[in-house]
Amino acid sequence: MKHRLLKALLVTFCFLPLFTKAQLKENILSFGGKYGDGISKVLHDKEDNRYVLGVIGTPGELSLNEYQGEEVEFGNLKKRIFNGFVAKFSKDNKLLWLRECPKDLRSTYHDFALDDNGAVFVTGSVHYGHFVLEKIDTNGNLLWEKKYRSKALFNDIVGESIATDSHGNAYVVGLFDGTSMDQITFDFPGANQNRFTEFLAKFGPNGAVEWVKTSLGSKLQYRQVLVDAQDNVITSGGFKDTVSIGDHTFINKTPADSYGPVYDKLLVKRSPEGDVLWARSYPIRINASSIALAGDNSFYLFTESYSYSDSKKVTIDGITYDNTLGNVLLKLDANGVAEWAVPFKKFHYGLSLLPAKEGLYFSTSLHSEFVFNGVVIKGETAGYSGTALVHLNASGEVLGFKSYGGPNAGAYSKLSYMPKSKALVLAGTFYNKFPVNDKFLQSKGDADIFIGELVDTLKGEQTARISGRLYKDQNANCGFDSTEKGLANTLIKIEPGSLYSMSDSAGSYSFRAPFGSTTITPVLSPASRTQVVKSCLESTAVLTDSLNRDIKNVNFGYNIKECPVLSVDIAADRRRRCFTSNTMVTYANEGSADAHNVKIKVIYPQYVVPLSSSLPWIAKQDSALIFEIGTLKAGERHSFVISDSTICGIESIRGLSQCVKAFITPKNSCVPQSQKWDQASVAVAAGFTDQEKTAAFTISNEGTQDMVDSTGYRVYANAALVKQGKVKLKQGASTRLEVPAQTMTYRLEADQVPYHPGQSRPVASIQPSTIPVNLPVNAMPIPIDDLFLDDADAEVDISCLEIVDSFDPNDKQVSPKGITKRHYIKAEDELEYLIRFQNTGTDVAYNVVVKDTISEHLDIASLRIGSASHPFTYTVTGKGKPVITFTFKNINLPDHKANEPGSHGYIKFSIAQNPENPKGTVIRNTAHNYFDFNSPIATNEVVNIIGDTVLVSPMPVVVYDCGKENPTVAQAGTPFNLCEVNQVVVQANAPVKGRGFWKLISGQGTIVNPLSPTSVVQNIGYGKTILEWTITLCEKVSQSRVTINRYQIPDAPNVAALSVQCEGSTLQPLVASGSNVTWYLDAGKQKKLFAGNSFIPVISATSTFFVTQTVNDCESPVRAVEVKINPKQVPVATQGDTLIAPPADAYQWFFNEKALKGETSQQLVVKNSGRYQVKTLTSGCEATSEQLEHTIRLAASTLTLGPNPVQEELMIKFAANAIGEIKVLVRDQLGRKMTDYVLKKEYTVLEQKLAVPNLVPGMYILEVQLGKEVQRVKFVKL
Repeated sequence: MKHRLLKALLVTFCFLPLFTKAQLKENILSFGGKYGDGISKVLHDKEDNRYVLGVIGTPGELSLNEYQGEEVEFGNLKKRIFNGFVAKFSKDNKLLWLRECPKDLRSTYHDFALDDNGAVFVTGSVHYGHFVLEKIDTNGNLLWEKKYRSKALFNDIVGESIATDSHGNAYVVGLFDGTSMDQITFDFPGANQNRFTEFLAKFGPNGAVEWVKTSLGSKLQYRQVLVDAQDNVITSGGFKDTVSIGDHTFINKTPADSYGPVYDKLLVKRSPEGDVLWARSYPIRINASSIALAGDNSFYLFTESYSYSDSKKVTIDGITYDNTLGNVLLKLDANGVAEWAVPFKKFHYGLSLLPAKEGLYFSTSLHSEFVFNGVVIKGETAGYSGTALVHLNASGEVLGFKSYGGPNAGAYSKLSYMPKSKALVLAGTFYNKFPVNDKFLQSKGDADIFIGELVDTLKGEQTARISGRLYKDQNANCGFDSTEKGLANTLIKIEPGSLYSMSDSAGSYSFRAPFGSTTITPVLSPASRTQVVKSCLESTAVLTDSLNRDIKNVNFGYNIKECPVLSVDIAADRRRRCFTSNTMVTYANEGSADAHNVKIKVIYPQYVVPLSSSLPWIAKQDSALIFEIGTLKAGERHSFVISDSTICGIESIRGLSQCVKAFITPKNSCVPQSQKWDQASVAVAAGFTDQEKTAAFTISNEGTQDMVDSTGYRVYANAALVKQGKVKLKQGASTRLEVPAQTMTYRLEADQVPYHPGQSRPVASIQPSTIPVNLPVNAMPIPIDDLFLDDADAEVDISCLEIVDSFDPNDKQVSPKGITKRHYIKAEDELEYLIRFQNTGTDVAYNVVVKDTISEHLDIASLRIGSASHPFTYTVTGKGKPVITFTFKNINLPDHKANEPGSHGYIKFSIAQNPENPKGTVIRNTAHNYFDFNSPIATNEVVNIIGDTVLVSPMPVVVYDCGKENPTVAQAGTPFNLCEVNQVVVQANAPVKGRGFWKLISGQGTIVNPLSPTSVVQNIGYGKTILEWTITLCEKVSQSRVTINRYQIPDAPNVAALSVQCEGSTLQPLVASGSNVTWYLDAGKQKKLFAGNSFIPVISATSTFFVTQTVNDCESPVRAVEVKINPKQVPVATQGDTLIAPPADAYQWFFNEKALKGETSQQLVVKNSGRYQVKTLTSGCEATSEQLEHTIRLAASTLTLGPNPVQEELMIKFAANAIGEIKVLVRDQLGRKMTDYVLKKEYTVLEQKLAVPNLVPGMYILEVQLGKEVQRVKFVKL
């Protein structure tokens, strides 16, 4: 069912809503060539894409060789085209694709349809008699094509009408001469007799013919085919004589007329398989007809007859109507039974039918007027009046009508429906100029095509016209005299309905209102209100009805005070680094008297540089430009443009607010001063001091008298309230406030004294000159215009824009923006709106319209129109909410690619809030920019909420009242004496009140952080350096100094050398040279021993002492002094069987307490186990070691002797672990004992001399026996 619902939307438009107005949108699609063009049909798919079937005209006399078509601009693209076409446009009128009918003189597309998937089926006749059916996909590609050629040349086979079902099948009706379709043949002699017969053919989704229905006669015609929600097929046509349809036979009894046989109307409904479900005929003369299928499968049938019947009455299904009028509209139920008929007489141009929910729309050519169901349908001008759109209810009664196009509209219009937007679409042709609201389309040829969406709906209620004049009642008689001037451009509110209108330049107004009581209330501008002495009529009610439908001379007179009312407005389009911009200054005299000696001062901010001006300035004073205006007559309004540029090269200025200010003099004096005013006048100023370390504010009394009472003030840091108080100042007096500055926006607000003239709200805001590039977004200074500016008086205006690197070209800005993400403002804040637009298209925008619907929470009576980039006019209209329409006619705005700077424009206006706005009121505003006939471009929505604008600061902020506060007493700290080092940390007291800083008074040094009480001082020179710690507050000063002395470190003292001393003897003193000598036990000077030049140590072993001297509190490096002590006892080291004594002058070794003869060296090789001891002598000091028990352990016994060979005496050496008695034998080589000895071995090693003089020379064997052990060695006796 969902599938068929889309079908119903596309084909029958059964869910079209009932409208009550019908204004054409200004983004009309219009195109055409030099000659007469035509439009056959307009359809829309489910996404509101638009499909158009039409023809581009050709010259009257031409040949294919001479004429190759014409280049036509289809919206955004140009195409060369010869004749018929089918095209697809997006919903914003961009051409997506176009398919042209084959190029010959008899090729024509007759009809087309969409299937549920967006495919296009188009049918007609091409190439001198070929039937054509094409299927085109959503991208314009040909999927398939069917062509059938006639049996004889110039026998046209025509596809007249086409419809599709939910399965993608296509149904085509038309005429043919019996030629075969695919494999289906027909027995019809059309080729020989130049005869034609009707056909209804079903084509499958792939183009295959599934069945064909034809009578094979010439008495029946099919002109239109429809498919209902159940995929049943309805054919609409006519017949003459007698015809048979299925089981139905119909006889036409209507006599022929001067044109020939008369065709009666015939409807046939078939199943998808082609079976006849029902058929009905209607005794209606038809020369032309149209039929539309409603959502409930009922029908609306229109027929037209070019000749009138002899019968004055026709009865169909019991419905009788007058048949002499030539046209009739019938409503038939789902079975074709008539429900009602409305005959009417009009010029022959047919009707385009579009069923709606419970009703019908139809459009038709409007020639003069015609009567439909008792209602006169006519245009706004006499004679031929264009195209009429009529809205009927389900009973055929007229709900409303409207005409379009005027005398230049074409004769044949078409209706369509956009299912997604639920909007009605009117299409047709026009020539010359086609009016659209207050603009017009310009045709390129004899008849261009237009397609436009209708907004609102037809309005059927009866209305009256009410008109009058707003005038300046000079003679105060409350009667309008011809010499009295009108009050121009004044808003008028109309109730009921909260409608709005405006007086014109002559003060005249006119509007239409429904019958009944209408209340008219002029809403004077703020400038006009200041001049009114007496109002003749504040408001009036007018009663209208059908007998009183044109009420004139509803006049409103105002006795005006003769005085000038000067106003100035300033606006810029952007502040973009390295780019030039235009700042527009608009000034006016809205009073009734001339102003003389008028001057304008424009003050520029730090980073915007004025370059030139269309009105040259006469003087430049710092950042202020002075312009001489001279005499400004009453009612005059002028503008001049200052070309300026935002500086380059400083990235850290991005995000800063740049506020340009304009002042016009002399001050306005229309409003008399209040007697209650004390003549005091509060003024505020702001600035930075101390290299932007302090934000300073001044509150002054610039009036001529003292303040009678105190007035309040408030200080904000980034919108957070950080201080509030009151001041009461004498004439000329001031008070000063100071804030230690951070990267914030600081703001001072002060209350103006009661009854002060004007609307001044003194405020001063400042921002730092740069913002750190890496500063988080949430830590940025807020824009200055987040809160209100002091420009409520007409003589002052301030325009603040942030420095940006890019921006949305079509946007809206409001000032004040409001604080926090919810944009809170105060209930008394006036809102200033800036609407910017840019032509981002591809061609010049000739006209630009900006529409802005004003919130119901704003007071339209306070509207003040400000500066604009280009000349403009404006109107205020609307119902319920006022709508301001700014029209930039003939602006000729270039596109952004051709001229980027010139492609921009803007308009500015201000408006006050309603005085009763409660807390929490949300004020929303969005503007719409229209470029020629393109779709509107919506700006961003700006939102303000009435709420508390007092926030709590996230960090402490101190504000000093300079009249009451004194700085903290400065304390720089104690002096420093530095030894060699060139750096020190100074520590002053942190100021409780005020700002502190260090300063170098004398000497040499670098203060690393001069703003901190604790700072490192580097690069300090030798000698005296003086620093000063200063605490300032409100130009009051407290100072304190600290001295730093830097000295060189003295050399270490010299110490007289001492000889080595003996342990136990009296030690000699250590004597050092130098001043303030100190002796230490350690090099780190942690253990102090003695202070003085001479020091006698008390030690028993060699020790090292450390000594320094101190000069100017600078202690020298340590000098190490070693005192050598020879100990009474020395250690003995052992390496295997070797004993080692420490170094000494002399040695004596002892074994078992007996001196070892000859053992007087540092080392002793131990031969025997036992006790050893050494005595040493060093520098005269004698020392002895302890007894050392040493044991020899041999791995094996050894026997050595020498010399070998020997002459007289032989020394034997026998080493063994065992001791005891040993036998020594000398044997010859034969083993005979020559001699023997018995020796006693007491030690490990036995050394014994043996005399061998008695041995004869020869080889001998020495044998030693110890127990069971025997050792032998050979020797030679010489």
